[in-house]
Amino acid sequence: MVDLFAVTTRGLETVSAAEMAALSGLTVGTTGYRRVTARAAAPDPAWLSLRTIDDLFADVATWEAIGPERAALTTLETCSARLDLRPAAMTCGAVRGRLVLRAPAFSVTANFVGRRNYTSDEIKLACARAIEDRHRGWTYTPDDRKADLNVRVFLEHATAHIGVRLSRNPLQNRPYKQEHVPGSLRPPVAAAMVWLAGVLPGERVLDPCCGAGTLLVEAAYRGGHVLGGDPDRTALVAARSNA
Repeated sequence: MVDLFAVTTRGLETVSAAEMAALSGLTVGTTGYRRVTARAAAPDPAWLSLRTIDDLFADVATWEAIGPERAALTTLETCSARLDLRPAAMTCGAVRGRLVLRAPAFSVTANFVGRRNYTSDEIKLACARAIEDRHRGWTYTPDDRKADLNVRVFLEHATAHIGVRLSRNPLQNRPYKQEHVPGSLRPPVAAAMVWLAGVLPGERVLDPCCGAGTLLVEAAYRGGHVLGGDPDRTALVAARSNA
């Protein structure tokens, strides 16, 4: 079995859960603050087609009693030293369709809810040191763009959820989104709007103030016939480029 969790935009948890449940073989579990858990019998490349989530991770650990005091950094380092990330790396390879290096470069991403007496950067370094010691040959890089694997530390009050991102790059970073204008929608939010609108293949979608065209592109991915305009010529140029 493969345990997963998705990270999504606040307020879109139920939409992301519905999109995940629509995938064959994926069983959705709990839904919480910006998180949706799921389970499957085997890795499936179709998971990377999800569009309303920010990212999808292999669930590797849950740690409790991670307080706001600086002593928690030592706890995080101790817990990280017990991790075995090799099975998650194999899952990533199966989903991506190519094996992950035996000695990969890895990054660490850290987010938390609530005030703490330490920073995200300190969390990253504490976990990275222990992961390097536990996994000989693995190399930490602070630049996620250079990493083969990303380890996510998601702290929700006193609970830490640890995952390894299944895709090499964040799912929310769409390759088409090269041009931006002020107020441009984030792609997962646009995809959620299209999902909620129930756009079906062949239906016409009109966005008279399309901005950078994000909503139209996401509608096109669902098979919509899209039309857009904007009173700002700069926005039209951006939308045409993205489309």
